[in-house]
Amino acid sequence: MRRVIAFAAATGATVVAALVGVTGCASSNGSTISTGATSVSTGSAGSTSTSPSGTGSTATGSTSTSPGSTSTSPSGTGSTTGNHTLPHASCGSAVTHVLSASTRLLSADRGALTCFTAAAKTCTAAGLHVTEMGVDIGTRWVFAIVSGGTPGRCVVTSYSQHYSARAIGGIQVVKTASCQETAVTSKGVTLSCPGQVIMIPAAVSAA
Repeated sequence: MRRVIAFAAATGATVVAALVGVTGCASSNGSTISTGATSVSTGSAGSTSTSPSGTGSTATGSTSTSPGSTSTSPSGTGSTTGNHTLPHASCGSAVTHVLSASTRLLSADRGALTCFTAAAKTCTAAGLHVTEMGVDIGTRWVFAIVSGGTPGRCVVTSYSQHYSARAIGGIQVVKTASCQETAVTSKGVTLSCPGQVIMIPAAVSAA
């Protein structure tokens, strides 16, 4: 066991570091005392930072710990990430007021419904964009057929995005779900999706 006593003469102040088995040092401004395992800093305005060797650091207003993956920002800061863009729908678009097991379409791009119905019969990759339109709120959907499935039982991925003209930042993140095709008939394509059955008609409803 040995003791090392360091004197800082520049300001007339004395800093004493009594260490066991390690070498210590003190600078004239009292900024750092290092033991090789723990570093203690007395920075400006009386703030203190203590960092055990190899474990990370702590500073006023934020916390970061490593190794690991947790990061904490001061209250009121930070961001929420997410996809705000629906995928491209290769067949085109259609519009309805309500998506249900008996959907009635108000309009559709030329050939869009024929394209989607034909792809559903053979599990060929294709997508249809459907806007479920209210007065000032609604949901935009893309139904994307996954290629290579069993005809009549194709897997269809649904992408949905709620929107509202009444809310600031009314465009929401895109949500995804896996649907199962249950029928393809002359009336359209029926899908079993989480919590609901959706039918995509083969034609626009008569006025």
